[in-house]
Amino acid sequence: MQIGAVLCACAKTAEEECRQAGGGPMVDTLNLSLNDFEIAPFAQLYVQPHSYQADTGVISNNRPLWTDTDGRPVEGREAKHVAERFTVIIKAPRPGALVGCYVQLSLPKFCSGNNFAPIGLQEFQAAMLRLERELRERGIRASLLSANMSWLHLFRNILTDEVFAAYAPFLRQVKPGRQLQCEFGPTLVWKNTQQQVVIYDKIAEMRHRGYDVSVYPANTMRCELRLLNGHKIESVLGGRTVETLCREYSNLGDIFNNAVRKTLFKTPIPDDDILVGSQMKKEMRAFQKTRGRNWVQPYLQAQGAITFRERYGDELFHQNFAEMFENEGNERSAQQRFYRLKRDMNRGVLELESLRVASSSSRTLGALRRELESKLLIV
Repeated sequence: MQIGAVLCACAKTAEEECRQAGGGPMVDTLNLSLNDFEIAPFAQLYVQPHSYQADTGVISNNRPLWTDTDGRPVEGREAKHVAERFTVIIKAPRPGALVGCYVQLSLPKFCSGNNFAPIGLQEFQAAMLRLERELRERGIRASLLSANMSWLHLFRNILTDEVFAAYAPFLRQVKPGRQLQCEFGPTLVWKNTQQQVVIYDKIAEMRHRGYDVSVYPANTMRCELRLLNGHKIESVLGGRTVETLCREYSNLGDIFNNAVRKTLFKTPIPDDDILVGSQMKKEMRAFQKTRGRNWVQPYLQAQGAITFRERYGDELFHQNFAEMFENEGNERSAQQRFYRLKRDMNRGVLELESLRVASSSSRTLGALRRELESKLLIV
């Protein structure tokens, strides 16, 4: 089998990417282990030596990394080339093992500059051809078809009816049997040693990375299936080479659907019909119940703290208040005032966030679940 000769139209417009947001699951991140490679003398690789003894300058435990095409041996701990859209790492082997040469990249980002839009099989094949060429230009010759994948990430973008936070009550109740659920800020992860299912707000993630998101749909949720090692990839694809991935590309939808279904939609959710809308009056009543007649100021303080943090971030929030208190005089008094302020505001913020379900709609958990299931598991 040969990689397609048609070069991919890598530059997609933002409008095209938006229209593709709800497309089928496609490849995102790859880590390729090159089985057969050659390094030219002019290779653009930065070699990192092992540690050395300061008084003698003797380098300890250097290992052979490669012998270039002119027969010159190169030793060190590892070598690296960081390009704009991919990274090459050559690692010294453990005793008795072979040198590892790895190429890491996000395929959509390699093609279009960001990883929002999915790519089809022809684009994938053309991207591999282009990657081979760019590696060769940097002095690294390799056949990517025979390369093994040591991790593989698939993704699907969907356009949701509500903001991302509205789905948190349903997602937090998902407790699949041999997977650990974790949260990293707004990102939810269900994982074991073989794979991860990850859901997050794609627009918020792109905004955080400095992309212009004004042309993208606001309510874009991203779901990723991350296969974490070659054994897992082989078990679902029937092999772990790039050639196998090309052959099985049309089956990626089934692989994605099966994993996401087992993780998110297999276990019944209790209280499926409780309302997800959390009204302001409910929040006010909760503060009134815990603070009596003096509930108004803590409630407004918590609302302001949430708004301030969302706009400026925790670090700036804490830094500015601490400096203002220090400018007022006694350092010990300033520290005490700042500690009390942070304690009281954190208490209020946590109380609000525990009550809030970030959507004013009256949809039920069951309705949110059915929406995600119909959009994530499209055939």
